[in-house]
Amino acid sequence: MNREGTITITKSLAMNQEECGTLIGIKGDLIGKYYKVSPNRRLLIGRDAARCDIVMTNMAVSGVHFEVQYDPNTKQYTVTDLSSNGMIQDHATRLRKNEPVTVAPGTSFLIGSNDDEIILG
Repeated sequence: MNREGTITITKSLAMNQEECGTLIGIKGDLIGKYYKVSPNRRLLIGRDAARCDIVMTNMAVSGVHFEVQYDPNTKQYTVTDLSSNGMIQDHATRLRKNEPVTVAPGTSFLIGSNDDEIILG
């Protein structure tokens, strides 16, 4: 705690210092939200609350839109587009459905209608 009585939350403090990844919403439904991506665990994102770990409301987002995994050994993410409306990596490359891609921290993705965007931390 500093002199003003506030606490600065760092990424490592927020993530309990466990070696994990982070999914950060930067536009749309998830803006300003941080989600822990536990090591070697599949995180599902989409509209279907019964099947997804992170739920979005945009109608351009599929029931299960994509999955993310984090490998603490390589410090890389694996992202798989499972959707009908697709995803665009770093505002340039459209992912191929059901084909996992390995990406580094700092990679961003537009989701569905491009109204939603996340970045992997």
